[in-house]
Amino acid sequence: MDSPGAMVDAVLLVVILGQTYLSWRRGVLATVGAMVGLFVGGVLGFVATGLISFEPLLWSRTPMLVAVVPVLIIALSAAVGQRIGLVLGQGVAAAVSARGSAQARRAGPASGPPRPRRPWRLLGALTGFTLTCTAVWTLIPALRGIGYGPLTNEVAHSEVIARIDAAMPPPARSLAAPLYVWIDTAKSWQVLPNAPVAAPSGRLAGNADLERAASSVVKIRSVSEQCGRGREGSGWVVSGDRVVTNAHVVAGATRVAVQTRHGDGWMATVVAFDPGADVAVLAVPGIDAPVLRSGPTLRRGDDAAVAGYPLDGPNALDPARVRSRTTVTSANIYGRGRHERDVYTLQANVQQGNSGGPLLDPRGRAVGMVYAKSANEAKVGYALSLAEVETVLHPTERGAAAVSTGACTNR
Repeated sequence: MDSPGAMVDAVLLVVILGQTYLSWRRGVLATVGAMVGLFVGGVLGFVATGLISFEPLLWSRTPMLVAVVPVLIIALSAAVGQRIGLVLGQGVAAAVSARGSAQARRAGPASGPPRPRRPWRLLGALTGFTLTCTAVWTLIPALRGIGYGPLTNEVAHSEVIARIDAAMPPPARSLAAPLYVWIDTAKSWQVLPNAPVAAPSGRLAGNADLERAASSVVKIRSVSEQCGRGREGSGWVVSGDRVVTNAHVVAGATRVAVQTRHGDGWMATVVAFDPGADVAVLAVPGIDAPVLRSGPTLRRGDDAAVAGYPLDGPNALDPARVRSRTTVTSANIYGRGRHERDVYTLQANVQQGNSGGPLLDPRGRAVGMVYAKSANEAKVGYALSLAEVETVLHPTERGAAAVSTGACTNR
């Protein structure tokens, strides 16, 4: 079990096979009751974790409890829900059986032999297997957002979850999408991102490396004829004539322009547009701005800076501090589908116009892309990791064919 995901796969196989066996013994009605109770209990467990403060655990001698305790709460809630559902299902099954037995007694011998139980057991096993796989597919991936590295890595590399996901039909994905949007919006299950850190350091002011990096940060202006409006954001030069920004900054755009901090401007062509990752790549022939270097992964508590053009103003650098890096599952920029993003949660003053700008380390290197601010907490923002951005960037290093920028968004 040295490979990533092996431990989670072993546990999931035991759970799935165990539930299938128990479902064979229980029958269909009891199985449906138990699985509905399991699902409802699991969802209520997610809600419960959002009502509890885990910050004291974060600063205790065993900070890993901040990941373990929420999982235990969710598991306990699911187990209680399953037990309640099982009792109700067994009650319904007993009532149906008693009614059938009474009718058989009144009908007498002419009614023929009693209905065999084996087909109902087999149907119960099939139902249990299907519902257990569905519950795993729906609830388990959300544990990636807990923020505890080993758990996140194990779940992300689970072969069992991957195979179940591949087998799920499109209608199931459409039905599950609102649940994932709700989970991502509530963030009740993201324990580490909700734990505050100290205010960002003021020592970054006057940092020569950051000032040099600001020369690579550009303002993005997009105009959409179909939307009848324009939009402003930020971006940075990643190589030669390539600039990256958020997809929602150029969504629906018919014209895109790039401007440096010195006021020089160029027209741009969108050559990559990924609404799931919220990343777009622009080709800007002739742009006269230095390439911004890439930096290492940041950890909780590290200093950083948000660079960009907030509120359509001049180039600005605002201090930031990392709360956490975690994988979140959310909808795309249009509020549809289910997409995973590798995200930093920041203690920072992110404003409209910062979208698409780089998150910089103290040495002026790009380590992420700012894409949103918290709707619930003041001075809390979010940035895609550099690894997330590079998944969209690398396929566009050759060629400059224009791509569709999709429909407009309300962001």
